[in-house]
Amino acid sequence: MTAEAWSRIYCGPAPDPSEIWLRWNLDPVLLLALAALAVALRASRPGLLAVAALAVAFVSPLCALSAALFSARVAHHVLLVAVAAPLLALAWPARMPTPCTPLDLTVIGRLDFAAPDEVRFPATALCRAAIAEGGGRPAQLNAANEIAVAAFLAGRIGFTAIVDTVRAVMDAEAPPVPATLHDIFSIDAASRAAATQRVESLEHV
Repeated sequence: MTAEAWSRIYCGPAPDPSEIWLRWNLDPVLLLALAALAVALRASRPGLLAVAALAVAFVSPLCALSAALFSARVAHHVLLVAVAAPLLALAWPARMPTPCTPLDLTVIGRLDFAAPDEVRFPATALCRAAIAEGGGRPAQLNAANEIAVAAFLAGRIGFTAIVDTVRAVMDAEAPPVPATLHDIFSIDAASRAAATQRVESLEHV
């Protein structure tokens, strides 16, 4: 992704290491929305905690850092999905009628876990391999995945072609180990271009 494209992301372009702690997002619309949400949920402790989580995600330097580091982007998503969303669900007064009984773990008694089936879910193996190898692999996988998922959502490729596209990009070339943010941007751009070519080739099959 080019520097110009990064600048159009809501959180802005990736910060230089020296300015990370200066990259607070003081967007007045965002601050007004968070303030209004805090007022609406002021009587709910989960609601106020949710607002705090949203503030950390979008106001703090984590927002800008998520444009630079894959680990920061993961933390950003986890904060939204695993923290803010459940807290908002607990705080919001409206409840949709459902025939399901409330979850009672004491009645269930036990939970069983098994290793994921990497034949049925091959993306799991790709992610494990990218993490194990490190270097530029996670950035390559993430960029190719974003292109493939966007193509699937647009109806250009099938669901199973997502992992095929990501695998093809990863098998074609091993990215260099990044030493700077510019290196990461270069890997991201090259991976997106390769994934786009793969999607276009699948469209004509």
